[in-house]
Amino acid sequence: MDKIVVKRMAFSCSSAWKRLGAKLVDLSFSSCVLMATLVFLELVLVLLFQVDGGLLYIFEKMPLQMDRLISTFICCSVLIPMQHGIFKNSIGKKLFAIKVVNKHEKDLSFRESQSREIRIFFYGLFFLWLSLVYQYFAFKRNDILSWDKEMQLTVYYREYGVCSALIRGSVAISIYSSFMLLIGYLSIS
Repeated sequence: MDKIVVKRMAFSCSSAWKRLGAKLVDLSFSSCVLMATLVFLELVLVLLFQVDGGLLYIFEKMPLQMDRLISTFICCSVLIPMQHGIFKNSIGKKLFAIKVVNKHEKDLSFRESQSREIRIFFYGLFFLWLSLVYQYFAFKRNDILSWDKEMQLTVYYREYGVCSALIRGSVAISIYSSFMLLIGYLSIS
């Protein structure tokens, strides 16, 4: 198998879009896994224990989009780090040829990935509008976002051609669209 050659690039529009695309794929994939798990647990509760209106009922009754905030936190703190533990990278980062390594140039452990994803959740997702502008300019200045800088992590990007970019983007849009269709279907039923 060929060794993937990666290099650290200076800030470019493409690296920012790669990171955004990778995060959308990671969150969409992890959210689908979380929903499938909740539906499976709900079926187990209903079929084995005749409990009606368990886990999904709790999520339906939460106010002010709290259900999405909690599910996003679960994805960031458990499911995305699990991908790092199993695949040595997340699905989105593999798709967009991004590699995050620690200060020893080793793959992130589950704990390192979990710590990074929780920081991303609070800095980048939870305080979205306040943080987006700050993180964008920090990224533009020196290609290091605050959560990567705090943890002394290095992010590598592999360059690829236009055709590959279109295919990767199409796959990412398909995954994200499937997730949105699933959300729409579950909210209707």
